Amino acid sequence: MAALATSARLSSALERGFMASLVGESLANYKLADEPLTVAVTPQHIELSGLYYDDQHFWESLGSSSKACRVDIVEAALSEWVARIPGLYWQRSSVRRREIEQSDVENPIGDFVTLRPLAKSRVVSGGVGTIRLPPSESGCRLVTLTTSLNASAGVPALISPEIWDELKLEEGTVIQGRAAWQPMPLTWSRQFPQLAGLARNCLVFRKSDDVSVQKGLKAPVEVHPFAIMEYTSQKLGTQLHDFVYATSQTRQKDFHKNLGTFFEKYRTAQSRDGIYLTGADLVDPMWPATFASPEDMRRGEAAALNVIESRIDDEMQGQDTIEALLELLSSKDRNDLIRLSTGVELPPNRWSEGGSVGDEAIRLVDGAQRAGKIAALLYAVQGEENR
Repeated sequence: MAALATSARLSSALERGFMASLVGESLANYKLADEPLTVAVTPQHIELSGLYYDDQHFWESLGSSSKACRVDIVEAALSEWVARIPGLYWQRSSVRRREIEQSDVENPIGDFVTLRPLAKSRVVSGGVGTIRLPPSESGCRLVTLTTSLNASAGVPALISPEIWDELKLEEGTVIQGRAAWQPMPLTWSRQFPQLAGLARNCLVFRKSDDVSVQKGLKAPVEVHPFAIMEYTSQKLGTQLHDFVYATSQTRQKDFHKNLGTFFEKYRTAQSRDGIYLTGADLVDPMWPATFASPEDMRRGEAAALNVIESRIDDEMQGQDTIEALLELLSSKDRNDLIRLSTGVELPPNRWSEGGSVGDEAIRLVDGAQRAGKIAALLYAVQGEENR
């Protein structure tokens, strides 16, 4: 009876997914620009000007424009943690993704809750998530300025080593001043996915006279370190990938150590047996990670990132098609995947790289999506299950 129920659930999910695939629109938050910016930080002719007094107002008024402009900063806290995709937090579609339902909760602990992996992925895709990057070879630092004391919601800023050292800047410093809003240099731009409607710009301070510090004041900035976790779903027995994040304030005692402890416990909770593919603190790592940077992760595991987005898109439409499809494909062998791919006229050399069946199943689903053949693959898999 249990097997029949599982088969019925999968069949229903596949049927719903087939219909959704005909009308659904991909949210595509992880699509990357083919060519990152190569603009150097050099003075530019600036005619436009703006005022930065509120994170949300800044992104709604200036954040979508790549045109250089002068920005007067009323007052903002500095953090060494930068948003995964600067500006994504304030996109209209992000608000819904950050909403937490009771069904998202995996383990309530007092006033705090731990979310299930896909719920964490959805929240991260809604703009929550920060990373700490090392200085460039020249000593420049990419940081966040924020009026809301939320690094995920703030504005990236580039600070030279001369300004950093002369003003003794550090985590939580509150500043005022004037900067230029201009394209982000290649050193940092390649660390971030590109999202349509958001400029890959940053605030650039030209000289120390452009910045003043509120001495003696250190703000508690909220940060959200995140990672990509590869794990086994206890429910499905399928290899999956999801974002994991945690929330802390940089002024909290032992915040760095406590975050590392959380991530270690989370990867093994619920028998996940997970590993982290990326780190969040590239200066002082909190946990072992397979890839050295987000850029390396996107080169090596682009299919996994795309499938995360597809599963989130599924969930937002009340579907579980991609997970059901991955479950079925993971139960087959590599020859079966090659045969199914060939049957829907998707050349295996477009996606197959070898490795485990779980890895290949993820690549097949990603390849089918990119080729517009998810509906055909659903038909093929469903036809075999019904025989």
